[in-house]
Amino acid sequence: MEHFIDEKTVMRFYIERIDKDEIVFLKGKDEQKKAIREIIEKLVDESKMNNKIQLAIGLWKKLFESAMSYISPNKRGYDKIFKYFDSYVEFEELIFASDSFYRDHTLHCLWVYFLGEYLYNKPEFSELYRLERETNDSYRMLEKMADTLQVVEGVEADKLKASLKRTEGSEVLSDSVRCIAALTHDLGYPLKKIEKINKSINKVLPFFAIHNFENFSFEYENIQQEFVKQFIDFISRQSTVNIHPKRKLSAEAVEVLNKLQEQYKTNDLKDYLDLLEALPEEEKTLLRDSFKVDVLFHTPFGQKASYYNDFEGYQHGIMSAFLLMKNLEVFRDIDYCREDWLIPMPDARVLSLHDILASISNHTSDSYRISAIEDGSFLTFVDELEEFSRISRASQNREYVEEFCDTALYMEDGWLNVVFEFNNTNLDNLDPEISFKGRCKRFLSLFDIPNLDPYLRIRVTIVGKLPTDENEYVLEIAKNYADIRINGESKDIPKYLKSTQYFTKEEYANMK
Repeated sequence: MEHFIDEKTVMRFYIERIDKDEIVFLKGKDEQKKAIREIIEKLVDESKMNNKIQLAIGLWKKLFESAMSYISPNKRGYDKIFKYFDSYVEFEELIFASDSFYRDHTLHCLWVYFLGEYLYNKPEFSELYRLERETNDSYRMLEKMADTLQVVEGVEADKLKASLKRTEGSEVLSDSVRCIAALTHDLGYPLKKIEKINKSINKVLPFFAIHNFENFSFEYENIQQEFVKQFIDFISRQSTVNIHPKRKLSAEAVEVLNKLQEQYKTNDLKDYLDLLEALPEEEKTLLRDSFKVDVLFHTPFGQKASYYNDFEGYQHGIMSAFLLMKNLEVFRDIDYCREDWLIPMPDARVLSLHDILASISNHTSDSYRISAIEDGSFLTFVDELEEFSRISRASQNREYVEEFCDTALYMEDGWLNVVFEFNNTNLDNLDPEISFKGRCKRFLSLFDIPNLDPYLRIRVTIVGKLPTDENEYVLEIAKNYADIRINGESKDIPKYLKSTQYFTKEEYANMK
């Protein structure tokens, strides 16, 4: 079975979803679907890079407008974002000229979006999201508990049901969230390259006897600090719904709860709900008003500190998110700026806006860890996999290169297999092992191996099919498991990566 995919594979898959009217933010919008479909078809057939870029610009704007306006009808700032995107594409041409190893981001953001939809909607990969589905099922069970059994009543029941309804509403907007996050996640990238451009300028000016010059630099003024503070406060927030017994329960109620706990032998909330339904009516009455619901949109200190570090370092993820909040009114038209204990869970629209900004910020955050594939981690996960069309000047002959390698993605025995095959013999400096070591360091740092979702098992294989390298490099990651193999032989991970921040295969197995 052929598992290799490229940009045409994922674009054709997206066209199929358009034809089936499966894209939520395009449902019933025939004119928008037709326009987007036509551009994608042209992009599939186009071979000239300049034409691809022009098509991508138009497609980016149409997808952005359709997805963003589905979340909110407030379109103030769209012209500014579109104008910035035009400038971003022009600036990228300048970066190409200044950095011989710079890789394309204009097309990349579209490929991340289309690849994400391919992985998210293709049944073959559904096992990766089982934990997310189980979590959503649990929310629905909790809602049933509050609605049908009335075990929780009055104000507490209202808080629970309202929170769960908002969570359910966010699911409807998830198509739009994935789209906007993918399209905009690298918009802050130009800031990262200014230092590189400065170095190039510094090398040239002395030959003109110009020795007294200043590098281009920037910093935010004091008057802007409050906006930055509120921005980071918002993206740092996390939604939590905790249901727990009140401190003082009657002896009879405690006895009922103990009996339930003894009978509850699984982690399936449905089983607990069935036990509740089977209770005699008098015991159900004992439990009424015995539970407390805490619904918070709170800010963990560690999360806030991490984002401040990223902002100070002008990490392009958080700067991309800042760009959206600064220029689009919809990201500022929200009410959240109160103390944690006074903030109920926001509505679905605000939760979706938060998820966009947070996921964009996380994808370049050094402290961010993935334990499962869900809404918050999806962008970062897909961004790491998109390698099938990263245009670069990775050639000493200053030629533009469209493909470093071929990509294969498939599931086998519960493992997500990601294969990068290096077979481009026209490049003079490709080194599969350097690429592999980079992958290892990134994946071993990114994935929270001791707490990894049992359904998430990843095997990354880099295959050298070059005169200089015909080796097979394999990285496997699962819960409490990591292994690096070259041609089937396991390596000591810290020694191979020449870093003490990683662990051996045996140490990963014993982590808690």
